[in-house]
Amino acid sequence: MADKFEITGVIHAIPPARQHGGKSYPSFVVEIEPGKYAQVVECECKDEHLADLSVGDTVNVSFNLRGREWTNPKAGTLRYFTSVRAWL
Repeated sequence: MADKFEITGVIHAIPPARQHGGKSYPSFVVEIEPGKYAQVVECECKDEHLADLSVGDTVNVSFNLRGREWTNPKAGTLRYFTSVRAWL
């Protein structure tokens, strides 16, 4: 099983970093299949990676997929979370 993947695409957006639990989670959105049914993927990254990125830039992105499950302690419901951790 591979734990490192690569895609090439165009920077579609650079949203404000999400804040959670006192931590900052910067990200960018890359469009990997332009056209009518465009595929856009949000990638988490480190702040220093965003300094050189602009919307419209073509980038090669290496990334790892991360997943986890969480059970809500009050409701007992199970949820799954997936993240794309990228570096350029």
